Amino acid sequence: SLGMAGAAALGEVTADSPEAGAALQRHVDDWERAACRTFFQSYRKAMAGHPSFPADPAEAEALMTLFLAERSILQVNDALARDSAGIGAAMRHLIQVARR
Repeated sequence: SLGMAGAAALGEVTADSPEAGAALQRHVDDWERAACRTFFQSYRKAMAGHPSFPADPAEAEALMTLFLAERSILQVNDALARDSAGIGAAMRHLIQVARR
């Protein structure tokens, strides 16, 4: 996911300087939001008129939110199972989906 990619890049850049991580996290979050927004705009455009994609924009948004929530919960579960450092990114993504 884009969130995991951002977290991995941030971890790589700030491995020697954890205090830089807090300063850069906002930029990573901004990048992730912009990338997600662009992806979903393109996805909606590509899927328009497809029988499996709702014609009603509110229904389409609800369906995409459901899929995002399911994926986010799976990412949190996977990170917990691995006792992974990625749990923070997975939880942040789940919170973002919940705020949609």
